[in-house]
Amino acid sequence: MISDDSIAAIDITDTCLQFILDGEVDLVSVPPMGDRVEEVLSATDRPLVVFDLRSVHFIDSAGLAYLVDMHRLPTVAGKLKVVVMPESQPERVLRLGRFDTVLDVISQENKLEECSGVGTNAATDVHGTMIATDQTPVQN
Repeated sequence: MISDDSIAAIDITDTCLQFILDGEVDLVSVPPMGDRVEEVLSATDRPLVVFDLRSVHFIDSAGLAYLVDMHRLPTVAGKLKVVVMPESQPERVLRLGRFDTVLDVISQENKLEECSGVGTNAATDVHGTMIATDQTPVQN
């Protein structure tokens, strides 16, 4: 069974919906990841949608195409930011392929300030289990 292991967590604040990705974003991981992202996007509307690739060590053409497709969605258009680690493979590929002319690519080591605000203080792990943003379980 293929799982959406690329999504380490989904962080939701009042202003931000952040998909924190991990590992590889490639032909194998994109379809299940995309299903999970679609599910969350349909249930959550925030002014900012972030794909945090700081923990991604590899992205291929399928991952790049997915980010561009997300950028073109009417529900995401104008709200998407992609965060990468400086000097990482995803950053180099995004810049060399000139995807940074289409996508809002931010190269930094820290979480986006816009996503650090007080909000629901909740996130979900890859299996949809609610967790706090500090990675401790949320009591239901």
